[in-house]
Amino acid sequence: MKKPGGFSQYYSRISLVALTIVAASCSTQFVDDLPNPDVVKAKYVPMNACESPEGKPFFPDDWQKKIWIEKTVKAMRGGQGVRGKAELSEFMRLNRRQVVQKLLNDPFFADTVLDFNMYFLGSKLGAVRNKDGSFSNEVIGFPSAVASAQNTVKNGDYLQLLKLHQPSFILPLGEVTADKEDPNEVGKSQQEIRRVRIKEYRARMQKLLDWVQANPNDWDGFCKKFTDGKQDPNGPLQGLGLHFYLSFDLFFDPDFFGKLYNGCFDGKPENRNFAILDALKAAQAKSELHIKNIMEFEPPAYFPATVDQIRKIDMKDLGASSKYRQTMFTFPAKVTLTNSSTNYNRKRASYILKRFFCDDLTPINVESPGDHGQKKHGDDPSCFACHYKLDPMAGFFKDQGSFFTPADLEKDELFFDDGAKVKYSNYEKEWLETGSKDRKWRIGYIRAAGESKHNEYGENLDDLFRIIGEAPEVRQCLVRRVFQYFNTEDQILDAGYLDYLTQQFNTIAKKKNSSVAFKSVVGSVVLGCTFAQTDPVADRCYDSAPGVDSKGSPPCKVNFLLQKNCVTCHNVVSDENPLDLTKWISMPDGSSSFHHVDATGKQYSRNQTFEMISDRLSSPDPELRMPKHRYMTPGDLNELYTWSNSVLKQAAKEARK
Repeated sequence: MKKPGGFSQYYSRISLVALTIVAASCSTQFVDDLPNPDVVKAKYVPMNACESPEGKPFFPDDWQKKIWIEKTVKAMRGGQGVRGKAELSEFMRLNRRQVVQKLLNDPFFADTVLDFNMYFLGSKLGAVRNKDGSFSNEVIGFPSAVASAQNTVKNGDYLQLLKLHQPSFILPLGEVTADKEDPNEVGKSQQEIRRVRIKEYRARMQKLLDWVQANPNDWDGFCKKFTDGKQDPNGPLQGLGLHFYLSFDLFFDPDFFGKLYNGCFDGKPENRNFAILDALKAAQAKSELHIKNIMEFEPPAYFPATVDQIRKIDMKDLGASSKYRQTMFTFPAKVTLTNSSTNYNRKRASYILKRFFCDDLTPINVESPGDHGQKKHGDDPSCFACHYKLDPMAGFFKDQGSFFTPADLEKDELFFDDGAKVKYSNYEKEWLETGSKDRKWRIGYIRAAGESKHNEYGENLDDLFRIIGEAPEVRQCLVRRVFQYFNTEDQILDAGYLDYLTQQFNTIAKKKNSSVAFKSVVGSVVLGCTFAQTDPVADRCYDSAPGVDSKGSPPCKVNFLLQKNCVTCHNVVSDENPLDLTKWISMPDGSSSFHHVDATGKQYSRNQTFEMISDRLSSPDPELRMPKHRYMTPGDLNELYTWSNSVLKQAAKEARK
């Protein structure tokens, strides 16, 4: 299984001479000779030049160009490689930009888009197809990923990826295994087995209907037959090959069999206050509609060869009620992002912050919560450092119970994945806002704990989806994930280069559309210096924004962030300012640090400097916290804080040697 972002892993151990690339010479330039202006407008599309020094060819020989081509083709065709010697010869005649442009137009680029989309949403699948060329059933668990990939092929809205209310998609009915104990199934074809099971369902259903007509109010007798594995009519329906992602919802659907199951398994009088016969006849009608519709997806009549051929299906066509007609997030989210009466949806909130905002909840001290949220989990400053943004994000899910099933407002109930049940009107009070008269709810995406003007507030999942679609942090996170996907998550990324690629995406999305913007960013990354390395050093930046001269500058990971947030004040050492964040100097012990002096003009040690930087970045005192009286985005703050502490940890490690 390919690790996320791991196309480089296939080539990191190739024992060949490394490409003669000098990272310092790499920068991004605008390309004016792209061969297909209908796909990407040349004047808007920056692609990486990354040329070798002194005018030498990018590839010293054909063998190294061949390595790059094979790597690039595999990365941009969803894992499929070069198709024979003739195609390899064709690629060898093209320059790098032409190779990438050709692959951006390849129908199987959609496989890469789909695989990346799933990776962005948290999947570690690594390949969207099975060995026989069919699509993995996992992909239909991510409807927004499929919709986005289909749109990209048509140069539509790639950002459907961020629109998490999507119709379901369906693949061919899966393979069914013959029941060895059933002579009607042994030795039969897939189609014949399905028809045997449909016949079995109808026989069971009719037998049950006949019994209920004779015993209309005998709930206990009905449940004994209905839940018996050899008499349950739902059993054969579950064995027709419909993927679990879709059949799972139907199992619980109240208009399918869910209402009857609830009456049997719970057994409470309020869950049995309807006529069994009427409910069973309604389930029968839904079942027949279900059979009619899913048989349209029986192979080989239905076998999508490309991503754009994967068909949508409304869940109501499978028998689901209106509540289940659209997916809520992804099916894997329903299963893995469980909630309980005690975790208050924090697991779901953590997923949103990490996957969509690239925020792994680095615990940085923030302003004291004061009276805000007293007597709630997370009041303690060490906890509040995460909970000030985790808990408000969790509030978007306050209406969602087990498997994202909405709260039953009529009964004032909410069920959890651990089996607990609460009174919903009491549960939702957890997110009532007590510190502001402007808002009813303490729910939102919190950028700054003490400055509401920087935050985005809401009430429910529709508000969350709107924020995800509009927040600039999400688009930057998307671009970051592109870099990580085609390289590795461990590879260092120049913050200035990330900002440049993000601007590139936003500019093209506005002037053209988001699919063209996405393709352009993919092209830039694949044509980049990092991707071209056969064995990149993880803590070295190979790509940078145009015109950047890194000589004498702080490390590439943070140099841009310092320029953006800090060097307005810290740009020279003076009596008023003892720290120059633009100068990265060599220390007597061989390490590097900033130019930073005490009151006597003596240079501080590296540890002293970084301890002070870390303290100032994390101080809860606004008079001490840096940048002073200025807003720094959570992403920038996390990067700088994490980096400064990594320097201190490395120093401690070296001291122990």
